[in-house]
Amino acid sequence: QEKVPTLDEVLEAVGGRVPLIVELKSDRPGDTALAEKLNARMARYSGFYCVESFDPLLMRWYKKHAPQVIRGQLAADAAEGQKYADFWHFAQANLLGNFLSRPDFVAYGYRTDGNFGFQAMRLLFRPLLAAWTVRSQQDFEKLQKRYDAQIFEAFIPRP
Repeated sequence: QEKVPTLDEVLEAVGGRVPLIVELKSDRPGDTALAEKLNARMARYSGFYCVESFDPLLMRWYKKHAPQVIRGQLAADAAEGQKYADFWHFAQANLLGNFLSRPDFVAYGYRTDGNFGFQAMRLLFRPLLAAWTVRSQQDFEKLQKRYDAQIFEAFIPRP
C-alpha cells in the first residue's frame, strides 16, 4: 500500500529542514516545460535546494530564468565495453553542453570519470565536483581527494 510521494508531499514532509537536490529528468532534450513547472512550484518553498539534470539545456533555462538557483550538470561516461547510443550521449558524457549551461557544479558518475572530456573540464575549469552514486565507506574515503562532495546512498558515511 506504499506509493511514491508527490513533490508537494515531499516538500511538506521536509518542511525546509534539510537541503534538497531536485533532479530534472526529461524524455526530450531541451524541453523546458518541466523546468518552468518546477521553478514555479519551488518559488513557494522556503527551504534550501538546488537543481540538477543530465540535460544541459534545462540547466541553461535555469541560468537564464532563475539564476539564483544553484545548478548542477549530471553526467557519466558510457560504461566500459558499451558504446554511446548517439551524439547526445557522447556530448553529455564529455560535458560538451557546459558552455551553454555554465553549471555551478558537476555531478559525475565516478566509476566512469577517466574520459578525456571530464579530465579536460576538471583541469581547465576547476568546477565544484560531486561524485555519484557512492555506495560504500571504502569508495567514500577513496573519492574524498578527487571530489568536493559526494552523493551517496545505502550507507551513512563516517568522516
